[in-house]
Amino acid sequence: STHCISSAASDVYKRQQYATGLTRLGVSSIVVHPSSPNTIYIGTGDRDAGDAPGYGVWRTLDGGLTWASHNNGMGNRTINELIMDPNNSNIMVAAGSNGLIYRTVDGGAIWTQSASLGINPKDIAYHPTNSNIAYASGTELHKSTDGGASWTQITNGVPGGVQRIALAVSPNQPNWVYLLAGGGSGLVGIYRSTNSGTSFTTRTTTPNILGYETNGSGTASQAWYDLVIAADPTDANIIFTGGVNMWKSTDGGSNMSCVSYWVGVSGSVDGVHADQHVLEFSPYTNNIFSGNDGGIYESANGGTTWTDLSGGLSIAQVYKIGVSQQTQDKAINGYQDNGTGINTGTDFITEIGGDGMECITVSYTHLTLPTICS
Repeated sequence: STHCISSAASDVYKRQQYATGLTRLGVSSIVVHPSSPNTIYIGTGDRDAGDAPGYGVWRTLDGGLTWASHNNGMGNRTINELIMDPNNSNIMVAAGSNGLIYRTVDGGAIWTQSASLGINPKDIAYHPTNSNIAYASGTELHKSTDGGASWTQITNGVPGGVQRIALAVSPNQPNWVYLLAGGGSGLVGIYRSTNSGTSFTTRTTTPNILGYETNGSGTASQAWYDLVIAADPTDANIIFTGGVNMWKSTDGGSNMSCVSYWVGVSGSVDGVHADQHVLEFSPYTNNIFSGNDGGIYESANGGTTWTDLSGGLSIAQVYKIGVSQQTQDKAINGYQDNGTGINTGTDFITEIGGDGMECITVSYTHLTLPTICS
């Protein structure tokens, strides 16, 4: 028997990357220039699990064909989230995993440190109609009133001692800010501000919308790894949250209903792959998209049903590879949260779900043993 790590496949992919200049596998944030869509900025590195180190912000001017680092002033940092001022595309704010907030006023040519928050800021967002106001959250909430140049912690109504806080805003109610706070034992609470983040009130603390069950029972949580909230841009009372499953509220977070189940369809709840990392509304159709450990899903009916859009995306994260020494083209891959795949020369077929982890191929030599008589 034999096995090997994924270095061979990684080297092949790296050769493809070097051809475009992009040398990072992990990307946690993408910003497309609003008037020049071939100009795209990415925040490199894996913000949620740390599996891929970051090299700061990178930029392409040709729609992704070639890339170059655009990280002068921030260096090799994982960038958790990157946002662009909707009124001035030269101004951007980046949340770094080292607890620092970076800001540029010249399109990313030079970045300056605007704050050291002492936390790992996972989410940042501008006020929908006033880009002088911005919010940043990690284990705390911070607010800027000068476009991200300086920051102040907000504590009024904001829970402490949590693993992570996610935030959301909506153009429908630009002065509203939602917080989703999670801890090691599940949901801490959903909170809302109606005064642009000056103070917050509790919307709900139950059920546990961060666990595995569709009824919110249990105390499981992966808030450190997957925690996201989004507010409908046309109706700010409609919010979606993501942990292992997705949940929805139509009354501003006071009551929550499960709209996806990680195992599969359960009654009226549709099946969607586990571990939600991003929720975004389409600016054209208002459909909602989920990015999770299984790929990309879309709902066109407010979360009642979901469509898996991941077909053809060869993007599974390979933990380990096992290659047969006896059978040509026979290999087995272990994937992060996407099972174990076996290939005998054409396609990979999923053998089992969950985390693939270590995998080997085993060959047996058949021996003829003597008969022992007594």
